[in-house]
Amino acid sequence: MTKKNKISYKPRHGLKTGISGYGMVGLQGIVFSSETTIPVTNSTTTTMSVDLPAKALILDVGLVTLTAIDAASSSEIDLSFGTTSGGAELIAAVQINNTNDDIAAGTSISSLQNNIAHTSGNAVGVFKQGAALYSADNRRVFGNVIIAGAELDGAGAVRIFVKYTIVEDTY
Repeated sequence: MTKKNKISYKPRHGLKTGISGYGMVGLQGIVFSSETTIPVTNSTTTTMSVDLPAKALILDVGLVTLTAIDAASSSEIDLSFGTTSGGAELIAAVQINNTNDDIAAGTSISSLQNNIAHTSGNAVGVFKQGAALYSADNRRVFGNVIIAGAELDGAGAVRIFVKYTIVEDTY
């Protein structure tokens, strides 16, 4: 173990303690984007992002609805994840609601859970084959909510999240 591999976590949101040490292989973390309002306009993509530390291996990605997304007749709500803004390099866009159906506040959908945000929606699914889930460098991951088919009846607030673990290459 070398001292150059020190990893530190500084607490946020009023927490008083942090984590700091050498050789913290397997340390897991979850990062959330800022709260973002999904506009009602048809044919729009709302992109959120989170920053990951160097040597992070992505384990899961997902979306949490903080307030309901109120779909209208013919409204589709799609979700994708990528390593570029608006991209789908990690998970291709998938419709997470049934056309015309709302997504309730407090629901969550993620790749690892393979759950659905609406009783007749679709699961996010698994990562694309060959997706770059590990990076030796700091990087940003993007989640994209796409409104298609028709305008929404009401905007909703959401956050994306990424769960990751630290992979150490020297001990």
